[in-house]
Amino acid sequence: MKTRTGFVSNSSSSSFIVGFDKKPETVEELKNLLFDEDQEVFVGLYDDAVYPVQQVVQTVFDDLRDQNEATKDEIYNTVLSGHVNGMPRSSDFRRCNGETAWDAYFEACDDYRGKYAEDLINKFKDKKIFIFEYSDNDGPYYTALEHGDLFDRINYVRVSHH
Repeated sequence: MKTRTGFVSNSSSSSFIVGFDKKPETVEELKNLLFDEDQEVFVGLYDDAVYPVQQVVQTVFDDLRDQNEATKDEIYNTVLSGHVNGMPRSSDFRRCNGETAWDAYFEACDDYRGKYAEDLINKFKDKKIFIFEYSDNDGPYYTALEHGDLFDRINYVRVSHH
């Protein structure tokens, strides 16, 4: 049995590939896209992670402001670097002796992600695409951004890097 003696981290990050009809030019414009008109707080994954909507919108706007639209290569690289919905499961590649056919599994994952990226680019072809990344390694606030429903009202895809 191997024992890990070094630093072990359970940190995660997620990339969000977001498609806007046009790049929001103001904080208020972005707020109207992300939240209901009367919403005042944003709740992360847990009920104790509550932050003012204005703070959250300002963070996302600051992250958006200096970005150029994502290129096809950036979209591909983001998708290829993580886990997206519908990917093959390693358990589907178990041999009769119980071992996993890892090479076949990794190849199937790469094939799936490549097609997923291509489909995403086609789906968002009329959108302005930007990529955001939030990590629970950056503290509770960014954990809420990573795991909350931040982009649920607009077109987006989450790529998990756990």
